[in-house]
Amino acid sequence: MKRLALGVLVGFYALGGTAWAQAFNCDFAKAPDEITICRDASLGALDEQMSDHFYKIRQQLPPAGLRVLKSGQADFMKRRNFC
Repeated sequence: MKRLALGVLVGFYALGGTAWAQAFNCDFAKAPDEITICRDASLGALDEQMSDHFYKIRQQLPPAGLRVLKSGQADFMKRRNFC
C-alpha cells in the first residue's frame, strides 16, 4: 500500500504541463494558505498543475488506490493548512 502511495506521488511530479491559475476560486479564499496561493501567480500555477495531475491520476486508479490517494490528499491539505 505504501508503494502505491509513493507511486501516486511520483506520478504527480512525472506528469508535465503548464497551468496559469489556482485550483479554487480566490473570491472565496479565507484560509491563510489559500490567500497566499491567490496572491502569488507562481503558487497559483503550481496549485492548478497539482490539481490537474490529481484528477488525471484519480481517474486511473482502482478503488484501493483511490482510497490511498484520497487519504494522501487529506494529509497534504492538513499539512498545507498548518503552514
